[in-house]
Amino acid sequence: PIVAAASGTVITASNTGNGYGIHVVIDHGETVIGCYYGLSPEISVAVGDSVGAGEVIGKVGNTADIESDLGPHLHFALKFEGSWIDPVSYIEPMK
Repeated sequence: PIVAAASGTVITASNTGNGYGIHVVIDHGETVIGCYYGLSPEISVAVGDSVGAGEVIGKVGNTADIESDLGPHLHFALKFEGSWIDPVSYIEPMK
């Protein structure tokens, strides 16, 4: 299962053919946007849904055309104030 990194509102839940496959994008607030790419077709959320941190939003898939040779995995990315950032620098590592 893929879970939301933080609470927020789902702003995209689709496969737009952008090369990253089936994906969910969540507005986590305070100008932070979480992007969850390469999911399987079993998306558990819809646009407008509120999600909590740790809530299941979908399952790992292999739908990203540009990364299909990597096998099933999650491509997770964050934007802060409209710019891509290293998610590790933003999310406190699990202890």
